Amino acid sequence: MTTGNKQVKEEQGDDSELTAKVEAIFKRQKAEFFKDVRKVFQESVDGQCYSVAGVGNTDGDTGGTGDASDADDRIIEVRGKWKANGCILNILNVYGPHEDCKKQTLWENLTGILSNSDEAWALCGDFNEFRGPSERLNCEFVACRAKRFDDFIVNNNLFDIPLGGRMFTRVSDDGLKFSKLDRFLVFENFVSLWVNLLAMVMERKDSDHCPIRLMDEEKKFGPKPWKILDCWFDTDEANHIVKNVWISDTDTAAALKSWSTNHFGQLDGEIKAHKNTVQALEIKAESAPLNHQELDLWKNSRKCWLEKEKIKADMLKQKARIRWTLEGDENLKFFHSIIRNRYNMSNIRGVLIDGVWNDSPEAIKAEAFKHFSQIFEETNNTRPSMEDLIYPSITSEEAAELENKFLESEILDAINDCGSTKAPGPDGFNMRFFKKF
Repeated sequence: MTTGNKQVKEEQGDDSELTAKVEAIFKRQKAEFFKDVRKVFQESVDGQCYSVAGVGNTDGDTGGTGDASDADDRIIEVRGKWKANGCILNILNVYGPHEDCKKQTLWENLTGILSNSDEAWALCGDFNEFRGPSERLNCEFVACRAKRFDDFIVNNNLFDIPLGGRMFTRVSDDGLKFSKLDRFLVFENFVSLWVNLLAMVMERKDSDHCPIRLMDEEKKFGPKPWKILDCWFDTDEANHIVKNVWISDTDTAAALKSWSTNHFGQLDGEIKAHKNTVQALEIKAESAPLNHQELDLWKNSRKCWLEKEKIKADMLKQKARIRWTLEGDENLKFFHSIIRNRYNMSNIRGVLIDGVWNDSPEAIKAEAFKHFSQIFEETNNTRPSMEDLIYPSITSEEAAELENKFLESEILDAINDCGSTKAPGPDGFNMRFFKKF
């Protein structure tokens, strides 16, 4: 009995020693990993690395191996400056746990990291969670867990970058289960730096997960759609341009497009200049009274600043295509996020043609034409006959009434009954334009 206990203790001692050795190796490898990532980032043409660390570690600069919680150990952060524009970037690589309680802890930890920062953030990795039933095939879907994950994304104003190449990022070993567990989630200001973002699913080899690569590549599909902005016609200049081009019988759209570029092309710069002037004069007034010229300049600059801010807000409201019921509530950041989110979700980066991903604009347009041609193709040429049918008919007087020419008042009534934001065709002119002119 004694010998047995001694043997058990020796085995336990051996296990403890082995565990300590494994942990020491892991810590060394982890530190070397951080250093390697830091070196790669520093040697990049576009990046300057500030820190690479596991979130919660004690030594952020060198990737130290201090104690961290289980949730924090699932996050690796890379922080640096993008030399092209001087923007500070933060990239979090995340590995989501399987346990429900640990997932909730991870979402809360990530929310705490993101909530107090205005810098550009990107979260990537295996989150081990779905957002909806369409993100899995032959896999279990738990609605409450998916809702918590979706709430985390929505509440932190994160954008889920669309996938290209494949629908799913993981395949089970038996080849029966497919799921989308890997993704890129980015802040709105990250999207503003790179507008044409796509998470491309690459080929997998040894792992059951497919690697995904974040790309920014603009495709030229031809001329971009153009449309009237209502705020243009709050100015007398736009009204005169429309009347003049109609008299001279020239292209109305081309004239308005050229005028809007010259008139609103530097809108952000003008807002900033007026704002700086107002703030500089107000700071000066705190120490000494302003003279009459400075007061007039302050009044005019403030007036121009507010007017141009309103124009910008009106333009964003219309581009966002939402009904805004609270007049005066001009949350520009909100409108920007709506516009960019709609653009990212509706922009076609590529299509699967016979199982092969193709991102050529010509191939995409050809495939779209082929798809809708098949949908609207008439396969059955046999149609019902209308002969020998008896149905009510109108009188000759009623028929003559229907063939009368439309009165101008009837045309105006029909136009005024239409919604001002609606457009009768793809030329960009909405009903407000026709009502006005």
